[in-house]
Amino acid sequence: MSDEPLVSAAAALEQIRKADQRWETAIRGFDEYPTRLRTLADAARARSRALLLGDLANIKQNPRPGASSIRALAPELAPTASRPGPKALWQRFDTAVKQIGVALEDGEIVTIAQAFAELSTTAGELADACADRSQTPARAKRSA
Repeated sequence: MSDEPLVSAAAALEQIRKADQRWETAIRGFDEYPTRLRTLADAARARSRALLLGDLANIKQNPRPGASSIRALAPELAPTASRPGPKALWQRFDTAVKQIGVALEDGEIVTIAQAFAELSTTAGELADACADRSQTPARAKRSA
């Protein structure tokens, strides 16, 4: 079995750079919850995929000491914020955020990718739940 990368490091690093930019934009967004969570889910998925591509190129992540203390991506997404949607989904979201911190501190690229994939799934489910709750009967009639 060869340690030959399955993809070039340059191609993988470019995808990681693009995913990082998308991620930074997503966490700093000011959209309403459904849109913001959907953007965050898409960015987390892109980051997960880029990191997996990096793994195929034998790229290593440097551990980030102290990253496991991450508790929120942004103040309005913090557990102490008034967040719409099901509490159980928000608890999964908070757990996924913490898991990203643990993975970043560990520095294993596949583990980091898996943590971002979990956040993507949970944020997508939250976006759907928030969008469903924002559809009041009056709004639904107007859009019909």
